Amino acid sequence: MSSHLGLLMLLVSDVPRSKAFYTDYLELEAVPEFSSDEFVLLRSHTGGTSLALQDATKETYGVPLAHGGIIPGFEVEDADAIYQ
Repeated sequence: MSSHLGLLMLLVSDVPRSKAFYTDYLELEAVPEFSSDEFVLLRSHTGGTSLALQDATKETYGVPLAHGGIIPGFEVEDADAIYQ
């Protein structure tokens, strides 16, 4: 069964400032339909793993509040089989 890193979520203290860095300097593209004041989804023009910026002061998927960190998101063919 194949798997790959599909999303890397960064817990950041300043979402707008972080978004500006990744879009201005690394030329990633924000995806408006999956973005808000607390969360921004970024994609590369060349494909590959997407990057997400999450406000570190908000609870994320049951992860305790943090001052930063990374949450990897893996894509697999059959999530139920992996869970079992």
